[in-house]
Amino acid sequence: MTLLASFASAQIRPEQVYQPPPASSGAASQQSNLTNGVNPQYADLLGNALWFYDAQRSGALPDDNRVSWRNSSCENDGSLNNTDLSGGWYDAGDYVKATYPLCWTMTSIAWSALSFGSAYQRSSQDAYLDSTLRWGLDWLSKTHSDKDTLWVFVGNPTVDNQYWSGDQNIPDPRTSYSVTRQNPGTDAFASCAAAFAAATYLYSEGAASLPTSTNGAQLGGVSSIRNRTYSDALLRHADGLWDLAINSSPKQVYSMASPTAGQSYPSSDYESDLAFAGLWMTLAKGDASYANQGLAFYPQGNNAFASVNTALNWDRKTAALPVLATQIAQLNTSLGLSISRFQTDAEFYFDNLLNNKMADVSQTKGGLYWWKGDSDGASLNPALNAAFIADLYSGLATTSAKTTAYRSLADSQVDYFLGDNNYNGPFIVGQHPNSPQNPHSAMASGGSDITNINGSPPKELHVLYGAVVGGPDKNDRFFDLRDDYPQTEIALDYNAPLIAAAVSRIARNVTKDPPYTLSSGGANVASGRPTDAAYPARKHGLATGAQIAIAVVVLVVFFGAAGGIAWWQRERLRWWYRERKMGL
Repeated sequence: MTLLASFASAQIRPEQVYQPPPASSGAASQQSNLTNGVNPQYADLLGNALWFYDAQRSGALPDDNRVSWRNSSCENDGSLNNTDLSGGWYDAGDYVKATYPLCWTMTSIAWSALSFGSAYQRSSQDAYLDSTLRWGLDWLSKTHSDKDTLWVFVGNPTVDNQYWSGDQNIPDPRTSYSVTRQNPGTDAFASCAAAFAAATYLYSEGAASLPTSTNGAQLGGVSSIRNRTYSDALLRHADGLWDLAINSSPKQVYSMASPTAGQSYPSSDYESDLAFAGLWMTLAKGDASYANQGLAFYPQGNNAFASVNTALNWDRKTAALPVLATQIAQLNTSLGLSISRFQTDAEFYFDNLLNNKMADVSQTKGGLYWWKGDSDGASLNPALNAAFIADLYSGLATTSAKTTAYRSLADSQVDYFLGDNNYNGPFIVGQHPNSPQNPHSAMASGGSDITNINGSPPKELHVLYGAVVGGPDKNDRFFDLRDDYPQTEIALDYNAPLIAAAVSRIARNVTKDPPYTLSSGGANVASGRPTDAAYPARKHGLATGAQIAIAVVVLVVFFGAAGGIAWWQRERLRWWYRERKMGL
């Protein structure tokens, strides 16, 4: 049986085409004047963040493509496997397409729209939210065109990560990798089910705002994009993927079923994905049985969250579980979910974070929360995801003091990101004159010499507006080097919490300008040599070729010896893989 892929262009059109303004517009010398009650700086943040997804598009570009320097590309994806996997987005600074992290990105965007969606219509970005969601969801529909199969990766990791040039000569045809009912990827099935279920509810005619406070304020949902036909098509995929996740055997991470596909994004567990998907399925279908199935994989025992210290990202959703469960329990009391249980768990997590009681979690001198192992590869993402869920939960806290504390936690991380930092600028390309100038992006760089990424060309050819970079190091230093991918690479999932922060502030009527408007003088770009995975310590002057050879040998030996038990070392695997790419 083949599922009908649900393709539809955006149902609403923008009244006026949005194009990012010049970076100089972010250097406001005085408080911005509101437009229809919206601070234009936050409206531009949201507009630029959505424009970034247009810049990352793969496949045949539509007639209304807004990114003049982008071309149609990789239109034959999937052909080697007799399927159509064209479209979607390139995952990061190179040209692979990865389903597992994309599903978290789509879920996160839908979640923030359900919680703070009023911001989209107020800032005239609802049409772009619709087109962004549909571009991603339509491609995910292709990855699940057969009821027993999910395609999880497109591209040849070795070849694609050695290609550093524009979108016209990407090595083609490209290999695709799948997981199936017979060879499962439980985490990927569940994460994809969550994405479809969240979008199902957002597009449904009866969608209600997910609560973000106990006072009954309705800030979420986007009424202008509701479409029953599209919602029903998305639900069919959610149902099918949930069935694969909960019923296929053995339950295992997708990198066990497809090791090559899991090289770039190895997964740590499937339990948090099942619990997360069960909650979203309950919201989409109004049936608590899905939550009950999923919560079998939720941390068990009294005060189980007292010891939870994991970062929230595409890999692990544990920290998000009690926040989403609290929202659903308050929204629909007939489901029988224990709101007090989930409030207790959420507050254990946030209180431990605030009180420095989490193992392997600290703060930089500048105030950025730092998760050992996760922040080393992209420092802003874990902190901004923590800000996202703290923002969602703060108004649902059990005391006013906790509400204030969690709001301050969220605002501190977002403000750091937006310019209240040692770098003296926002970590968003094109937003301010002090924005990063050298994002690690093969498309935007304009270069074609992978051995000279920083110098060829000396200046980035295209401005990748709205792209969130990896972020500074643990000493709050940002080097702005194109080849320093932990700091300057861009990625689909990096932008999702930027969108959440922007829509939250618009929906909550925040009028004060973002911190970057106060940044005067030049950016405080660090000098010297970074110390991270892109710039490992060089001993005895080893040549580049020797380092590549050593890295390859280490990879071969490592994978040969460790086999299937090594997947949990997700960041190290990704770093070693990236080192080979960079030729260091």
